[in-house]
Amino acid sequence: MGSDMKLTGLASGFDWQPIVDQLIELERTSVKRLEREKQGNNNKVSELGTLKSQLDTLKGAANALSDESLFRARKVSVDPNTNSLFSATAEAGAITGDFDIKVHSKATKTIMSSENRTFSRLSGGLNLNDRLIDLPIQTKISAGTFTIAGRTFSITSASTTLQDIMNDINTSFNGTNGVNPESDLSHITLEYDSSTDKFYLDTGELASHSNQKLPILGSPTDTSNFLHAVRLMDMQTENRDADVESNSGVSIFTTGTGDGAKAWLSDNDPLLNSSMDSRKYASFGGSLYKRVNNDPVYNPTSSYSAGDKVYSDGYVYEALNNLPSAGWTGVESSSGDQVTQNNSYFELLIDLNTGKVDDFNSVDSSNHAFNSGINVAGTGATDAYKAGDIVKAADGTFFRSIMNRTSATAVDWNSYDAVTNGHSAAIENEGWTNNVPDEIFISGRAYEMNNGVSATAHNGPADNTLYSSANGWGGNNNLVVGNATNQGAVANQNYFIPNSANWDAIQTHSTALSYSAGTVVTDGADFWQANGAIAAGPFNNTEWTNVTNSINDLADINNGGLVDSYWNKVDMSVSNSTYWNEIAHANTASDFDQNYWQQVKPEMSRYDESGAGNNITSTDYSIWAKIGNAGGYNGIDSNAGTHDTGETGLPADSNFSYSTWTVGSTTQAGQFIEHSGKIFKSTVTTTTEPGSAGSENDWDIVADSATSATTVSEQANRSRFTDLSFWQQFTIPDPDSDLNYWEKIEETVITSSYPLGSIDVSVSLASSNFANGFTGLTSGLGNFFVGDGEGAVRIDYDINKDSLTDIVDRVNSSDANIEMFYDAVGDRFVVKNKDNGSIGITLHESPTWDTLSGANVNIGTGNMLELMGLVAPQSISDIHNSGTNYQLGDYTSKTANGVTTYWQANQNSPTDEPSESSMQWRQVIRGVGRTINNELGENSSIQVNDGSLIYSTGLDFDSDNHGYNGISFSIENISLGGTVGFSVDKDIDQAKSVINKFVEEFNDAQNYISSLTKVDHTGDEVTAATFTGNTEISRIGGELRKRVFGDTTPHSESGRTTDGADLIINTNDASNTTLNGIQTQLSLTTSDEGYMIKVLNQAPSGDITYFNWDGVSWQQTEAAFRNLRITDVGLDFGIGSDLLKVTDSSLLTKILEEEPERVMALFGEEKVEGAFDLYTKTNRDYQGIASSLDEYITNFLSGDSDLGYKGAYQTHIDSLKAQNERIDDKVESLNKYLESREKQLSDGFIKMEEMQSSMDGQLQALQNSFPQKK
Repeated sequence: MGSDMKLTGLASGFDWQPIVDQLIELERTSVKRLEREKQGNNNKVSELGTLKSQLDTLKGAANALSDESLFRARKVSVDPNTNSLFSATAEAGAITGDFDIKVHSKATKTIMSSENRTFSRLSGGLNLNDRLIDLPIQTKISAGTFTIAGRTFSITSASTTLQDIMNDINTSFNGTNGVNPESDLSHITLEYDSSTDKFYLDTGELASHSNQKLPILGSPTDTSNFLHAVRLMDMQTENRDADVESNSGVSIFTTGTGDGAKAWLSDNDPLLNSSMDSRKYASFGGSLYKRVNNDPVYNPTSSYSAGDKVYSDGYVYEALNNLPSAGWTGVESSSGDQVTQNNSYFELLIDLNTGKVDDFNSVDSSNHAFNSGINVAGTGATDAYKAGDIVKAADGTFFRSIMNRTSATAVDWNSYDAVTNGHSAAIENEGWTNNVPDEIFISGRAYEMNNGVSATAHNGPADNTLYSSANGWGGNNNLVVGNATNQGAVANQNYFIPNSANWDAIQTHSTALSYSAGTVVTDGADFWQANGAIAAGPFNNTEWTNVTNSINDLADINNGGLVDSYWNKVDMSVSNSTYWNEIAHANTASDFDQNYWQQVKPEMSRYDESGAGNNITSTDYSIWAKIGNAGGYNGIDSNAGTHDTGETGLPADSNFSYSTWTVGSTTQAGQFIEHSGKIFKSTVTTTTEPGSAGSENDWDIVADSATSATTVSEQANRSRFTDLSFWQQFTIPDPDSDLNYWEKIEETVITSSYPLGSIDVSVSLASSNFANGFTGLTSGLGNFFVGDGEGAVRIDYDINKDSLTDIVDRVNSSDANIEMFYDAVGDRFVVKNKDNGSIGITLHESPTWDTLSGANVNIGTGNMLELMGLVAPQSISDIHNSGTNYQLGDYTSKTANGVTTYWQANQNSPTDEPSESSMQWRQVIRGVGRTINNELGENSSIQVNDGSLIYSTGLDFDSDNHGYNGISFSIENISLGGTVGFSVDKDIDQAKSVINKFVEEFNDAQNYISSLTKVDHTGDEVTAATFTGNTEISRIGGELRKRVFGDTTPHSESGRTTDGADLIINTNDASNTTLNGIQTQLSLTTSDEGYMIKVLNQAPSGDITYFNWDGVSWQQTEAAFRNLRITDVGLDFGIGSDLLKVTDSSLLTKILEEEPERVMALFGEEKVEGAFDLYTKTNRDYQGIASSLDEYITNFLSGDSDLGYKGAYQTHIDSLKAQNERIDDKVESLNKYLESREKQLSDGFIKMEEMQSSMDGQLQALQNSFPQKK
């Protein structure tokens, strides 16, 4: 509009265009207002979009808390002291704890070998007279020099024979045949055994140790490979009668020197490191002997009699006396009394009657009053018992105090008068909680008030309280005391119980009722008693007597007044068990307070020497000493049988001393320390000083100089080493004199590690030097199979073209999943699985055995596998005869019931008939080879925490193997016999991180919502935000807060609700048989009051029922439901704030560690609708915070399409967009109007201009028509 160039006012001289523009601009105000309104709507849409983003982010953060694995996350820590390469994983919910893995075996492959089936050579042996160059040996022997035990021999040429070499070695030197470098009576000779195809080097050396002194073979200067080629350098050995060489590590046993008193470990002693440990040998008279043991191994829990002999770590002990046989009864009191207890033996070191402080019942004479103080210098009659004091009970049992027996707050009850006066002062004024004392004492005895008892102060003579059962009165626990202000001493010093039956009979006066004489009613604030029979009608006080004062006259009780009908005075004497329970007592073995006393008995625990009564788990042997042990000291190297410094079978003060404690030292668990006149044994690794305050749990007291008749160290030796009052050391006889203690052993020879002949793997099979020939072939073609039936893999061969290498390669590259090789050194064929584990292998070349052979499939041809020694022969002609002397490897057949079976001898000269039950025979199938048990690969086997063996076919273990769900690990990097430790712990960091993220996103959303609705006040200026006053936006923050804060009422079915039950059981009958059994099993007593059990099916109703143990019996009760709130996890909202904050991170950590399931339910529990709630007895919904937030946010953003509800957010968006569309329409309409209006105004002015121009022209014409003056 107005885009055309115009020249206005030409006719009139008046520029009217600015006027038009201004008029149009004034009318354009509505357009601008609409445009501003549209921009405001667009801003709202943008801010709502940001709000949606914030809420979506919050919803995502909340829903992340629904991940159950988050709260069941686990972390694995590997003990760095075991194996740094070990790794383990633990899935969410995996069991937590420490795991010690010991590897007993690692998975191996099944190895099927010809040496287990064919006991003759697969190739020919050696001819000693053949030239070296012609020998059929794996490694050709070269000319040159070789060395045996330092002596050098020469092979001059390849034409030399083996016999020539043997003659050279065995030549006599200095009167001795063979190699004799020491020039003594020993010698080394070389032999060849054609039956085994091996050389033997007779060394004459000791076979007592893994590093036995065998002759050294070879030299760096050797130029011949003779020793290698004949496999003597492999140092394979066999034993023969032995002598002893120097440096063997074997100790010499010398007669008459006391060697019989040394530790000689027996052959089966678990202390030995290996089967060749030198500590089990002795050299005696130039011969080698092995220590054997026929005496029982000492067992400290066994009973021994005089004359019994036992073996202990290489020593032998003989009993001098019988070990104690009398069991501990609790009345032993004399020093020297000996008993057996828990399979151990003990001696009383002190006279308890002398050592006791007093008889406990002296408290009845007011001694050792409960409110007295303790005397650290010594407990007298006027002092309270202190921790450590010993007393004697009425039944003769002795007790030791474990806590100071004193209380400054106990109430003196000595003057209590149950008949009249009651307590010595007005009870209401004593300041006792609930007007009852917690603890009292009479003479020297102490009592505590039973739980649940309380007393209410009476309101005095005008008391109009109706003490009826309907108002909560009645029962022994709800007491009343007289008013201290307006009732006398008899009333205010005594306790009373309302007679609820009579109180229940009192009713408010009714005009509709008639009353008999003596009836008591209430009218107004008073109690009234009918003077006689009264007809129905209005209350007339002349017919009634006001008995308010009479009923409330507690001071007049038991005098026959009206008060006697409504009140009973309570006997609060300590003999009344309804109210009092004795404490701190030591009456008998079955009646004492375990919080204050322990029985003086063997293996009694130490006590808290501070007197506070803290629980102590360490043991005190200073009164009842452990005795009767038999054992020695292993010396400074701690290894028995090394005969090092200090090693002795009878440690004593003369040859052994205990370590002493030093400041700052660390004592490992199990160490003995002498300190401050005592011998201590550490129960844990500790840095605490033994005997210091607070160290009691770290140290057992083994011996105490205060109670020991001997030195404290000699006393300790009776339990740690040898008790000389029961045992003496037995001297081990000389090795050659008693076969009950010694066994003579053998020496060693070196032998070729394997037979020496071999098969040539590079030439054709027909020429490869098999010991026997190929049969059953057509044109040299044959085949065999790995496996059976449909799974069998076929291997074909041509003996005239294929070499053994070709066959091996063909097998190894097939689908048979096995590997085959020829061991030329051992002259054996081996087939092994490619996979680990106990997996069998089957080979066959039978034409008839395969399950598919009947269909002319899998037909074997030839005898290749038989020549390899891997299958039984196709033809077994021998028929078993019990008179035949079969040898190892021989085959035979046996027919029974028309069935012929085939067998191979497992030994020479078997005496059994061939059968499956005989270990002397192995059943075979002609032309078939199957894995023998001893060829099966081994599964991996481990122990977890010293449990049963666990197996896996591989090196990986998971829950399928070990049963610990979610835990996996590999033993690949753990050596055989090695151990590794790791721990699985709860990983609360993940949950904490997600919770903190949720708090962050929640507060971000709340802050943004606040920014949309806030009102700023700057001076007198008030600025509103975009959505200030918008109810739906404003209440989002409160709704979010409400959803997070949650329902305050617990729902019994919610995972975040606890019901207070200590135990849940399935069923219980009406007689509480199950509950009573549990009470017996758990030994529930009065001290266990409050123990609750939930019964899922209570007879006869079948309902869920709760029972509470009241200290005496089971009482039906209600569940104590309590739900987990955000405040319970350390989260809360600030006062007057919608922002969530972490108020106690330690609380969050604690509950995540202790109750992660409840925290998960608090945040992530899905919504459950209409579930029956035992707490409210209604059907109610429950859900977690995430579900609640998701529900609310989803409804706000998206609504419910099923209900046709869009949601507040979408409604706002749609409304704003609709408003903008209407604005656009209005703007368009206004613009058209303004364009028309501008044209209208312009046209008017133009017309005016035209009229002005016309008038000007007419005026000019008129002027021109008049004559002009000259």
